[in-house]
Amino acid sequence: MFGKKLQQENENLKEELYMLQQLVEDVAEEMMTLELDSGGLIKSVNSRFQSEFGAGSDAVIGRHPRDLVPEYLRSTQHFRLMTEAVSKGRVWVGAWQVQNGAGTHLWFRAMVCPIKRRDGELDHITIFANNLTRTIETSREHENLIRAMQRSTAVIEFDLH
Repeated sequence: MFGKKLQQENENLKEELYMLQQLVEDVAEEMMTLELDSGGLIKSVNSRFQSEFGAGSDAVIGRHPRDLVPEYLRSTQHFRLMTEAVSKGRVWVGAWQVQNGAGTHLWFRAMVCPIKRRDGELDHITIFANNLTRTIETSREHENLIRAMQRSTAVIEFDLH
């Protein structure tokens, strides 16, 4: 009886673990994924990150995510919140502006996910991200076009008095 209960609990835990692993694998297949150690240094990146980030993607290993952000963008609130989340092991979702090895600026929508052990200690951090660069650039182009059209539209007023 006692052994049967433990076997059933063990099977339930295996099934739960399998489902969670499947979830992580499926998300990682669709999104860029960066694995960080507990100190916040990048241990690995997936092929989607390599493809989206492009030039210099291999050079990010061993670096901190903040190192991917150009110096002049480090005063933004989203940069501060992200670096805080990484250093304190907290969940964060927001914009992450980075620059690759070729100097290309990219906009990522990132989620910082701290993975803690049962004792509450940080084991590692996973960052999931999507590249929003094309969406943001298209939006900016549309805004600029609208502004240009508004500037070029002359308003003629007549004073009938």
